[in-house]
Amino acid sequence: LGLGGTALGARDARTLGVVLALSCAAPLVRPDTLDGALYPFVHVLGLGAEAGEIIEWFPLSPTDPLHVATLAGLALVAVALVRARGARDAFDLLVVLLVTALVVRHQRFLPLVTVAVGPIAAALVPAGSRLARWAPSAGLRLALLVLALGLAVLAVPRPDELRADVEAHYPTRAAAWAREHALPERAFNTFEHGGYLLWELPERRVYLDSRFDLYARAGVFREYLRLRRGEDVLAILDARAIDAAILPTRALDENFVVMTDVLRSAGWREASADDVAVVLVRPGVPVGDGGAGRPE
Repeated sequence: LGLGGTALGARDARTLGVVLALSCAAPLVRPDTLDGALYPFVHVLGLGAEAGEIIEWFPLSPTDPLHVATLAGLALVAVALVRARGARDAFDLLVVLLVTALVVRHQRFLPLVTVAVGPIAAALVPAGSRLARWAPSAGLRLALLVLALGLAVLAVPRPDELRADVEAHYPTRAAAWAREHALPERAFNTFEHGGYLLWELPERRVYLDSRFDLYARAGVFREYLRLRRGEDVLAILDARAIDAAILPTRALDENFVVMTDVLRSAGWREASADDVAVVLVRPGVPVGDGGAGRPE
């Protein structure tokens, strides 16, 4: 690319060209063809204000030790590449700077540091240096292995811890109630609870789940944010023919207090409630028979 380093031979250049052409054509195999081909660039550019509601699209935090250490490491690699100018391909520096820009803007790109920058950083270690020649003794390798296994065992959560965490954050009782009483087919649920409901009630559909990109592209997430703010609640649910809602309590998520109050005021009745979630059903819609249909 004219950025330094060893020039490609004719055969390698042809191979690279074929690979790039196939890589560009591969997304066209997707059912959404051109839209699928352009989708990676949507990730790079972001998805507008909606992305500001999703943690993985947040910028790096200056108070998070991992984020600070990551930026420090990227800066060190960039400095090392500048100092090694002429000995290293300038394309490496371009990759490091691009990854840094993406990571600073959105946390979701943190894995790129390992995948893209890791090999570049490793190549900076001089072949004849003490670090490159260093080999740990058998005793040290065993100690490190034991330490790694110990940390892995400690990191695995206990079953009772998992159960307590699930019951504290997910609508376990609401899901059990829906399984026993056949909640109406079209029900609202929150972004955080969609994946859990898909797991517990695989025979049902959800309003949305944490696959943010899919729902954002379809416009559903924008609609969801309006509901979260308590805007046009009844109009949106009527347009979607939604007959029930699984809503978090105020203690779990204060964002849905207005929506809950609007539905209660409109006569939606409480079918189930606990400390985590409340199940509200549209007036006149039966439960217990699979929500056979909306009233005429």
